[in-house]
Amino acid sequence: MANDVRIANLIISLNRMTSENQISWNVLPPPNSIARGTDNLVTFYAQTSVSGKLFGIYEYRYKIFNTEYEHFFWSESVSLIMLDSFGTVLWQNDGHTSLLYDLLATIRRRVSGIDSIIDDILRKPNN
Repeated sequence: MANDVRIANLIISLNRMTSENQISWNVLPPPNSIARGTDNLVTFYAQTSVSGKLFGIYEYRYKIFNTEYEHFFWSESVSLIMLDSFGTVLWQNDGHTSLLYDLLATIRRRVSGIDSIIDDILRKPNN
């Protein structure tokens, strides 16, 4: 339980640091360690360095078989990882889903620059 609280606090801290522009994330192709040898489809991957440690976050889609209707359907999830310099996943957290989705939304907002795009559009007078 105590470890869950620490991980939740880590995710909250990463979100705060991202929101306050204390850390920046780079959108990159996912490392082979998460993209290969799986049927999962990685739809977004970003990474950053914090205190000399490399963190990545990725959103992925995966198929689940529904026995009632006897067909596959797609679901999605998000995962926070810590990597070594070779791209090997050293640690992974798939829990704390709502916190991870909040962090992912903050990262997407920052890397897209959508806030300044909206500000620019709203400042322009109507033609």
